Amino acid sequence: MSAQLASLPLPFAHTPVVRFNGGFGYRLDGDQLELNADLALSQDIASPVSLQLWACDGSGQPEHAVKVGECAVPAINGAWGWSTALPPAGRTARTMVMALTANGEIQDLGWLPQAQVFVQPRLSGGCGYRFDGDAIELSIDTIENPRNADNLSGNLNLELWALTAPYTGGAFEGVQVAQACVGRLNGAERLDALNLRVPATQPPAGRWYLVLMLREWSAEGFVTRDFTAFEQAYEVAPAADLAPVNTVVAEAPVAAPVAKLAAPTKAEKAAPAPKAEIAAAPVKTEKAKPVKTVKAEKTEKVEKAQKAEAPAKAVAATDTVSINTASVDELAKVKGMTRAVAKAIVAGRPYGSVDELVRIKGLGEKSLAKLRGKLAR
Repeated sequence: MSAQLASLPLPFAHTPVVRFNGGFGYRLDGDQLELNADLALSQDIASPVSLQLWACDGSGQPEHAVKVGECAVPAINGAWGWSTALPPAGRTARTMVMALTANGEIQDLGWLPQAQVFVQPRLSGGCGYRFDGDAIELSIDTIENPRNADNLSGNLNLELWALTAPYTGGAFEGVQVAQACVGRLNGAERLDALNLRVPATQPPAGRWYLVLMLREWSAEGFVTRDFTAFEQAYEVAPAADLAPVNTVVAEAPVAAPVAKLAAPTKAEKAAPAPKAEIAAAPVKTEKAKPVKTVKAEKTEKVEKAQKAEAPAKAVAATDTVSINTASVDELAKVKGMTRAVAKAIVAGRPYGSVDELVRIKGLGEKSLAKLRGKLAR
């Protein structure tokens, strides 16, 4: 097997029990992915056989490979199945690789002849930010939906994250600084010259790397479709009045197989990939105290979604709990609040006031009125 994909999360079989036997391919239909292949068994196997589709960047570096989808199939000619599609973020042309797995090992690999560019909502032009007290101003030249005119996007969020290391795609660890909902876009629709002012949460003292992510609501929750990584680090000086902030570790969502939707379809070649467009803007160093505007070149890497934060210490029932800094466990201890609502509050940060919680699913005006005296911004 090729060393190019040696870092895939399964070992290679020394003696394969099933191989590709001719054609194989895939077909994207919105957020659904069809995988198909002709297979040949060299011996009987009891474990399931799976087809996996992987997207590798043009550099061929295996650490940048992203699993787009996976489905279980019978070990026969004409095997096929469906999966939720989880493409990488950005517009980079991807080399597509099909992996055949069984017995917890990779049995065979096949490279698709043409690169794939995933069509999804994206950021165009320059992006910037400016801290102003407890708020932040976000500036974006363009957000666009390049899909077909009848293809309405899911709800789109802009999220600014402070990460512990430069973002190159994949899982990330850090603090969400701010977010803003920009609604849904029809296919071929765009928003230009956005200037948004939203509440901001300063990360703890230290050295951080800021990334502005464009995320879309899908069957797997919010997934990153595009991003701009600001190249220069953001320094936060130690200060006694900085509120504690929870750190979130985000990992890739797992694509769940779905029921068969249509008759089997033979392998379909991916369309030729147009060159990715990269718009550049100047970058300035951002400090915690001074107010500066930061611009950055647009960088495109793979996307991942958020993972739940670590448990926190219990909070006394008589204390007010901060909706911007408390952990899921601390919020869930508030009388009258479910754990599901606590998770939704953490995911929706930051908030300018307790009244903004009415947008949380499962928390209406009446429920919020009962909790208001126990919560604080």
